[in-house]
Amino acid sequence: MRLNQFLARSGVASRRGADELIRAGRVRVNGSVGELATAVSGRDVALTPLEYRLLVALVRHSGQVLSPEQLLELVWGDEGASRDQVKLYVGYLRRKLGPEAAAAVETVRGFGYRYRPPGAGAQAG
Repeated sequence: MRLNQFLARSGVASRRGADELIRAGRVRVNGSVGELATAVSGRDVALTPLEYRLLVALVRHSGQVLSPEQLLELVWGDEGASRDQVKLYVGYLRRKLGPEAAAAVETVRGFGYRYRPPGAGAQAG
């Protein structure tokens, strides 16, 4: 899927052109033709298209618990993925983001995953 198709499908609106899509704490999700990347505390991190879509879904729903089924719909769409793939790709994403940003992708046991921006205070819930 081309980046433009993904952006249209996901509803991600650019705030400052194609280079900066979303900021959440110290994480900046970028997109440009042929490159899907994010910056964590000023360090560039290259992501696969699936990792990128997963990060965008989590960041766009920051603070909200997303079930594996919701993530399957938001990230994989009609590709026939499983809950195990969600868990696997969350692990891939955490490893690439590094310790501080990876901690922002929380596992809510029995429910799913929640993104809390690095540096954000703990919230009830």
